[in-house]
Amino acid sequence: MIVLPKNKILEGYTLEEIRFLLYGPPGIGKTTFSSKFDNTIFLETEKGSKGLKTYKISIHSWEDFIETVNVLIGNKHHGFKTVAIDTVTNLFTFCLDYSCRKLSIGHPSDEKWGKGWERLRTEFSKPILKLNMSDFGLIFIAHSIEQEVKKGSRTFTKVAPELPNQARRVLLPFVDIIGYVSMEAYEVGNTWKERRVITFEPSQYVEAKKRTGIPLPDTMNLNYRLFSRLFKKSQKRS
Repeated sequence: MIVLPKNKILEGYTLEEIRFLLYGPPGIGKTTFSSKFDNTIFLETEKGSKGLKTYKISIHSWEDFIETVNVLIGNKHHGFKTVAIDTVTNLFTFCLDYSCRKLSIGHPSDEKWGKGWERLRTEFSKPILKLNMSDFGLIFIAHSIEQEVKKGSRTFTKVAPELPNQARRVLLPFVDIIGYVSMEAYEVGNTWKERRVITFEPSQYVEAKKRTGIPLPDTMNLNYRLFSRLFKKSQKRS
């Protein structure tokens, strides 16, 4: 029986409920960073966690993913708190292959009036939105791509997640953080060194997002302890 609310509710944002799109070049530390979250289980569509001791399930098809999501949500005693999909781009490719097989077509564009794309987006949405409505923290991992963007008479290069448009339309509305992981040069004395950083502030050159109410910096070292400390400080203030 549905009971209508009588009072307004303000829900705080916690690290355990994160909705995170994390992207950057291969081998830069996205998987290592994600493995530090609370009891993370990786749904691997590629071998991204070699050398890391993690909980993981290899996903070879869209059917594998659907079955895994149902098992994770249906079993309340496994202890996993965060689900990391590595990479979500490959996962979308599995969904594309499945949808085409289901419709007996070679490509979504073979269906008239955009129906193939619409059915693909609907298929991709179902388990993703089921995870979004669950109590799991979610981390969607993707590689980065550089895109040429024209703005008036100017042309510049922008870094963005490697995501097909249909996947973007499903994921971007509900992820609260988009973080871009890169290498940054800094000067120490008379020499230059490099460090891994994560950028949360969007610009004309970088796609990013920080819709949490947590005071995330524009850019910070790729360090889970520093990142989690920001959330804990915010929770204490609230």
